[in-house]
Amino acid sequence: MSQELAQKIRILEERLKEAEGTLEAIRKGKIDAIVVQGKELPEIYTLKSADFTYRVLIERMNEGAAILSKEGIVLYSNNKLTEILGTNKKELVGNFLSDFLLASEREKLDIILKKGINQAINQKVYFVRPHDGQLKSLLFSANPMPAESGADIGLIVTDLSEVEEKEKLQKLQVKLEEMVVDRTRRLQEAHEELKAMNERLAHEIEEHKRTEQELIRKEQEIDEIINSAAEGILGVDKNGVCTFVNNSCLTLLGYDSRDEVVGKKVQKILAPRCDMNTPCPEKDSKIFKAIKDGTVQSSTDMFFRKKDGRYFPVGYLVHPIRSDSRTRGAVISFWDFSQQRALEEKLKQMAKVLEQSLDLIVITDVDGTIEYVNPAFEKNTGYTLGELKDKTPKILLSEDNSPDFCQKLLENLKEGKNWQGTITCKRKNGEVFKCLTVFFPIRNDSGEIINYAFVQRDISAEEQLREQMYQAQKLESLGKLTGGVAHDFNNLLTVINGFSKLGLELINKDHPLHSYLQQIYRAGERASYLTSQLLTFSRKQVISPQKININEIFKETQKMLQRLIGEDIKLIFQFDEKVKPIKADVTQIDQILMNLVVNARDAILEKENAEEKKIVVSTRQVEVSQKMADKYLDLNPGPHVLIEVKDTGIGMTDEVKEHIFEPFFTTKKEGRGTGLGLSTVYGIIKQNQAFIQVKSKPGVGTTFSIYWPNYLQEDQNQPEQKEAQVAQGRQQLVLIVEDDPEVRSLLEASLKKLNYRVMTAANGAEALKIINSAKDEIDAIITDLVMPEIDGVTLAKKVREMGIAIPVLFGTGYADEHIEKIVESDYSRFILQKPYRMEELAKKLNEVLGS
Repeated sequence: MSQELAQKIRILEERLKEAEGTLEAIRKGKIDAIVVQGKELPEIYTLKSADFTYRVLIERMNEGAAILSKEGIVLYSNNKLTEILGTNKKELVGNFLSDFLLASEREKLDIILKKGINQAINQKVYFVRPHDGQLKSLLFSANPMPAESGADIGLIVTDLSEVEEKEKLQKLQVKLEEMVVDRTRRLQEAHEELKAMNERLAHEIEEHKRTEQELIRKEQEIDEIINSAAEGILGVDKNGVCTFVNNSCLTLLGYDSRDEVVGKKVQKILAPRCDMNTPCPEKDSKIFKAIKDGTVQSSTDMFFRKKDGRYFPVGYLVHPIRSDSRTRGAVISFWDFSQQRALEEKLKQMAKVLEQSLDLIVITDVDGTIEYVNPAFEKNTGYTLGELKDKTPKILLSEDNSPDFCQKLLENLKEGKNWQGTITCKRKNGEVFKCLTVFFPIRNDSGEIINYAFVQRDISAEEQLREQMYQAQKLESLGKLTGGVAHDFNNLLTVINGFSKLGLELINKDHPLHSYLQQIYRAGERASYLTSQLLTFSRKQVISPQKININEIFKETQKMLQRLIGEDIKLIFQFDEKVKPIKADVTQIDQILMNLVVNARDAILEKENAEEKKIVVSTRQVEVSQKMADKYLDLNPGPHVLIEVKDTGIGMTDEVKEHIFEPFFTTKKEGRGTGLGLSTVYGIIKQNQAFIQVKSKPGVGTTFSIYWPNYLQEDQNQPEQKEAQVAQGRQQLVLIVEDDPEVRSLLEASLKKLNYRVMTAANGAEALKIINSAKDEIDAIITDLVMPEIDGVTLAKKVREMGIAIPVLFGTGYADEHIEKIVESDYSRFILQKPYRMEELAKKLNEVLGS
């Protein structure tokens, strides 16, 4: 083994000696080329001289190369450097390299010149190529030169924009430089190293391509994500210049392309405003605050400008972009707040509706705990929201509802069902009132129940008006019934009283029948008074209203009323001297006062062990408001005289109060009342468009309050008419038109006794025939007001239409819509109320003939 090793060593020494000789020949330029046997084909290397080889290599480099003096004068430059700098060797060589750089970059060259003499240094320099203005980023790599070279600094200039694509050549250049510098190395080893380097470089390039493709894919994914975002996204650099925008940003701002936005100042593009009219200056902008402070900023009360100049509300978020502990720019994401603002306005409007609503509104959570009540609820119930917190609606329910009502209602709502109906509620002060109520669940977008709502309407006033209407309708029906009965009864009384009166005048007082007829006549008169009260209740009594001062009327009746009620009951009158006049029939006012005072007296007498026996009659001028008038069916707003009769009697229950105005209803003992007193008062009140209210408490007393409207018309001076004396007729011809044969017979007998000639007709049609045939002979017509087919009013109109001037006297048992037309005219005094009395008949007929 030692001989074999020695043999190999000798062979190696010979080859080394041969290689050294070859290298020496290369140095001296004696060898033009070298042929190296490769694995497959031989490779030929041309080598004329080392300097020439270096120069060729440098000229063919992909980097710029230059040799500089320590002052920065270019002593040598390759073609690549002139290409990078955009000049030529003639302009470059012999001149200062700094002349070709930006003024801001010359300081970096000074560093290279100072340090590059002694050590290797790399410095990045920005350069603007003069012929196309392109900004290039260059890497200056400086190395000190050997002293024998005659230069100070060797400079390699790399165009960084191309360095990544030319990395293989750069490494090859480095490898070749190493081969040239290390010329002593074996050519074969250099060749093998070069091949290895090529393989590594190919692998790196392939890896770079894969990395580059992955980066492109990632970038595309990010672009797709950003462009698919609903928010507008906009990037800015540290100076506020737009660097990128997504599709939503263009859409929201109304731009068509990115070129319209990218490269422009964000303050100019967005032109933000604090509100629709107040611009937001750049110094106050949160976008620049994020860049300056490096902090995330946000806002929801700004306005951005669209391309067409219109502004819209936005919410936005600004994220600073940081690198190397410095803020490089920011990303702005924003979204259109128009719909949200509109929704907020809608919610505000809905909140105002809840706040302004007159209905009572309650909102609870899913467990039924009260969370909200509106002002109308607080005003109506007396509870505040603070008092109802953590409470359930059960606290508002009256005991009139069933005990398990609230629980059943809540179970019904939890099933998602609505409920509507009337319930009885209770105010904070204990007052009970009825509510029309709607309960319903409130659901979110997923259909889940999140709250319950209670909308209630206080229907106490409606219930009261409904009850008043029921009472009014009931009394109206009774009025029609009693009016009809009184009319028929009046016809009978007319016959009874009339013939009994005629009989009394024909029979001597000593005759046995005279006293019988006298009793019949008196009974008929009493019956006439009862029918008069019935007619008053039914509001069908003929009245003569006039302007009066209520105080004066009451003062005239004081003594009479005191005698009526007795001395043991104190009667007190309290007059408001400022009361204004009213329009009323004096007789009816007397009836009202007398009936109410007598009723008060009886109530006091019925009260056992009464400590105080007092009746107070008062008058007062009041103004009825619209709010008060709305509570009552028959009360109108405006000035009224308030008449009150208050007693300390036994009082009434609510059940009794419901019936007190009904005719023949009475709580008095038998024989102490007819039950027509208060019904008469009620009828007068209704007939004069006044209003009566009753308040009573058992054991305490009763107060009747009458609101009588003031008479607002000016005084009308009418001449007083002298009352015509009752006188016999002078054989004038009078036509009697009456459908009741008995009444017609009475009138005929009475008129003949009064010295009149008489013609009779059973109806209007028959009367018209008689008038046509004897129109020049008839002096007056007495007609019943209500008759079948042709009534009295129609008959009078037809007579006038015929051009016949015959005066007409109307007879009636009650007043209805027919007589109201006559009362309004100048002929209201030509009405004769049944039952007829001889004296009244003579008087009225005399007035008619005198007209």
